Amino acid sequence: DETAWKSAAQSRLMQGNFGDAPDLQTTMQALSDGKDLYVRIVAAQPAPPPVKDGLTLRLDAPDHPHWTLNADGSSEGKLAVTVVSNQRTDSTWSVVVKVPISALAATVRVQFERHIETAWSPQMAPPWPSLMRWGTLKFGN
Repeated sequence: DETAWKSAAQSRLMQGNFGDAPDLQTTMQALSDGKDLYVRIVAAQPAPPPVKDGLTLRLDAPDHPHWTLNADGSSEGKLAVTVVSNQRTDSTWSVVVKVPISALAATVRVQFERHIETAWSPQMAPPWPSLMRWGTLKFGN
């Protein structure tokens, strides 16, 4: 529901080169209905499109269980994730995923990542290739 997303706190993934704002902004939001955790990641797209692009949700737990959605729609990882929506335009990649809360601890540290591989020359200002941010999610009281 778009109304719920509008009220959800938004976090931006790491800064770009040398502490500057990133060339490509990537934001994430999280909501819960008590049963599932919903995560929305909105990523600005470079022009021309990257050679490889991926969004990852990684837990701070033994073996760092993770799940990655690649730009081609394929996914990989050990974390139980369902893709709710996956929309790409020329300028934006927007993904919403669902994770059962029962698969998570009551408090869990989560890292959201974006990995971009582009073809570039040293004369160009490339987007930062890996963006990541750790956060803590708490469920219940």
